[in-house]
Amino acid sequence: MVMPFGKRQVEGLEIDFDQIYEFVFLPAVAEVELPEGGTLEPRRTDRDFFAGDITLEMFRYLEYSRLVLADITSLNPNVFYELGVRHRARKSGTAIFRQVDVKLPFDIAHIKAFPYEYQPEEKVKASRTLITRVLRESLIKERTDNLIALAIAAKEEKLQRPEIDHLRQKAENAVRRSDFAEAIELLRGAVKADQDDVI
Repeated sequence: MVMPFGKRQVEGLEIDFDQIYEFVFLPAVAEVELPEGGTLEPRRTDRDFFAGDITLEMFRYLEYSRLVLADITSLNPNVFYELGVRHRARKSGTAIFRQVDVKLPFDIAHIKAFPYEYQPEEKVKASRTLITRVLRESLIKERTDNLIALAIAAKEEKLQRPEIDHLRQKAENAVRRSDFAEAIELLRGAVKADQDDVI
């Protein structure tokens, strides 16, 4: 989860983002079934109960999380920084949300940001349903969802090898299932197909 912590002023209103996390995002994310079985586990670095550096953990989550949900409602600089880091790290698996009445700045107006509401209760239920659906379908479709990846792909199009990318994706899914033997075999196949591929 990439979002502000605590209470923040947004366009003259005080919004409790911790409450939104607890009652909107957390239950919606926990409802998302994974294609290989199980469900998504919501994580927010300030809610982890283990020793470590919160910034380092944040970067690990941004780099390795299968999905990242970013709430850009407050136009918080930290949220946008983390969103940029995530977009550079992964070509897919980033879902952006905002509260209904928030106007986006020109530079990001083209970004698909799904609207949600956190009050009253009937709106919360609809928001949870939407969030769960967006995350579930994003997992299934795995479409590129950021311009940075598209720009890099366009520049390096002749270097792209879809068959190798497919092997790497299958290997990543095998790791998620803890089938390390299959993951190793798939990665060996990718290396064999192109030994100059630095990834």
